[in-house]
Amino acid sequence: MNSNRTARRKPLRHSGRQFAALILGASLALNLPVAVQAEVTSGVHPTVDEAYYVTLDSYGNPTDAAVVKSYALNGATEIVDHGTYDSVENLTNGVKPEINGDTVRFPLGKSAPSHFYFEGKTRAPFETLPFQISIQYLLNGVPTDAAKLAGEKGVVEMHIRAVPNPASSEYQKNNWFLTAAAVFNQNDILSLTAPDAQIQTVGNLKTALFVWLPGESQEYVLSVGAEDFKFDGFTFLLGPVNASGRLGDLKKLQEDKQDIQKSWDSLNAAGDRLFDAAEGMQGKLNQAASGLDGLNQVRKNVQSRESEFYGNLDNFLGNMDNLGSALAPASGHLNAANQTVGELHENLSAVNESLLTLQQHLKESESTLSALQNNMESFQDASDDLDSDSRNIKNDLRTLRALSEAGKTGANQKISGTLQQMGALYQGYAQYMQAHGLQPVDAGGTGSNRIRVRATNLGTASNAGGIDYTADAELTPSPQYPQGSFQDFAVQKLASLGYDNDQIAYALALWNQRDTVQAAAAGANEVYGKVDALGNDLEALRLSSLYDALYGSSATGSLAAADVQKLSADIRRSIDALNRVYQTTDGYLPTLQATLGDAAALSDTVRADTESLTALLRTSRDIVKSNSAAFHRSADLSLDASASILRQSATALDSTDAMRQAADSIRDLVDQKWNENTGEKTRLFSLDAAAAPESLTSTENADVSSVSVMLRSAEIKTVAPDSHVKGATGQKKTGLFSRIRKMFADIWHGLTGWMHR
Repeated sequence: MNSNRTARRKPLRHSGRQFAALILGASLALNLPVAVQAEVTSGVHPTVDEAYYVTLDSYGNPTDAAVVKSYALNGATEIVDHGTYDSVENLTNGVKPEINGDTVRFPLGKSAPSHFYFEGKTRAPFETLPFQISIQYLLNGVPTDAAKLAGEKGVVEMHIRAVPNPASSEYQKNNWFLTAAAVFNQNDILSLTAPDAQIQTVGNLKTALFVWLPGESQEYVLSVGAEDFKFDGFTFLLGPVNASGRLGDLKKLQEDKQDIQKSWDSLNAAGDRLFDAAEGMQGKLNQAASGLDGLNQVRKNVQSRESEFYGNLDNFLGNMDNLGSALAPASGHLNAANQTVGELHENLSAVNESLLTLQQHLKESESTLSALQNNMESFQDASDDLDSDSRNIKNDLRTLRALSEAGKTGANQKISGTLQQMGALYQGYAQYMQAHGLQPVDAGGTGSNRIRVRATNLGTASNAGGIDYTADAELTPSPQYPQGSFQDFAVQKLASLGYDNDQIAYALALWNQRDTVQAAAAGANEVYGKVDALGNDLEALRLSSLYDALYGSSATGSLAAADVQKLSADIRRSIDALNRVYQTTDGYLPTLQATLGDAAALSDTVRADTESLTALLRTSRDIVKSNSAAFHRSADLSLDASASILRQSATALDSTDAMRQAADSIRDLVDQKWNENTGEKTRLFSLDAAAAPESLTSTENADVSSVSVMLRSAEIKTVAPDSHVKGATGQKKTGLFSRIRKMFADIWHGLTGWMHR
């Protein structure tokens, strides 16, 4: 092992001229006082300045250590200090310390001096200093023990390394600096290089100064070339940075650092959100561009079929015109149908009137027969009356038969015959559609027309006259039926057979309302059948033969009268039945007339709406057609340009990953430099310029004015023979002030000696 690690400690007062020059050079280089004297205040508590002196071996290991405390008593009569010491020595007077554990007390009494000094031997503060120091040596590039370097020729490299001490307090880590100074006489060396060091030359003395900021880990290299190497050792100074009094604005700098840190964090967060949004936008932009392309393609497809659209629109407008023209005569056709229904109603009313007259005559005949039966004596007069009644009945019967024939002709030929023809035509149409795989379409609901007939006075059993039918509207043209429907087929077929428009409209009106018309016709035929049956019954009576028989045999008169009365009762019942049939039929015909009236009104409305719709469509077509070319040109340019812009934007966003990586690199670099200055390499931004000094020996010590630490490594030089006799008897022990005077005298003689070399 290196023998220098166990070398004997050299007292500070015997350091020689080189050590004194080293201290002075380091003080000049740092512009720091060797010891800081606290200003005396008016407080009643003593204040203290602490100076810790440590001697090191050549490698940085402590060999001896002591703290010297200088008190300004400020009127106090005792000193109380806390700390763990190996020994305590009063450097001011003869007062003995009172030691109790880690408490040291000096009872000074009334004769206490204004300043008091004592020294305590201890290595405890060294273990918690904010830096751990180590020194290594190389001779001509070869690692070499320090003890072997004295007197060697060549280049000596000294590696001084200082790293933060984990055992140190946060106050010392954040606020204490370290300097190392090495002093050489230029006459003793050939070269001196120290990268990153501050070189000072005063006369023939060359000083290399190295500085460590709070919390910094750094290694410096000092290279010295010499014919005969010798070195007085390194002098290390440690203390709080605010001791220099030059960092008053550091607090503002720290506040700015915190603001910058917050702004930097906000900027990073905003950048991350921006990059995330950009990545999300890229896909959406491509989708939007594809959507615009699809929309433009749809526009092109529409443009390619515009001519077809305009052609179909023109055809539709033509059909609408045709529909309007076709609707024009519909009111006349519907009025014709209404007139037919009115004639049928009038015919039935006339039949009803004849029935009522016949009923009256039958009542008169019955009365006559009753008189004949009751008074056979007036038989001749009654026979004459019976003959007159018989002739009246025959006239009524002829009139009734004529009306019945006319009604049956209207019901069978005009209605039933037309419906039979339309039914046969529909069978042919249905077979044709089914043969071609199509479904027959009866558009009667869409093509029907109705005319409402107002009856101011309808016939009843007691009154069969005075009927007035008035149509609410003229017949309007029939509507345009859907193409392919039965009605459309019937119009074309009947027209080809030579029927005119009125006949065609009449046939279609009956077909579209066939259920109602057939019901009315059936009721009318039933009435006509009963009228015929009544006529047959009356003819079967042979009233003229009865008259002859009355003249031939008066004995059978009473019997004949009874038969006639019985027959008269049967006839009255038949007349009542016919009257009920008439009333039922009379209820159907107004409904049919109302239906035809509604159809006429609907026809007028459809025609007006058709004309309005046609005008609107024509105006719209003209507007669209006149602006179509300009619209397509503008839309094509806009859609293409928009899609191109969106795709270019999406392409630009492809660089989002690269931008994010660049931002991450910048962020990592800034964070790295930030961390280096907030704890990893230095604690510059953690420094508290206003922090009060802390005691080296115990946190219980208050009113500490200043703290300083000086460390000195061992000398490397050849040892001269010692001519003094150590431990001579009668030698007087020197005091503190004597040693201080001797130290400064050595420094002065050393400086003057070097100056005159």
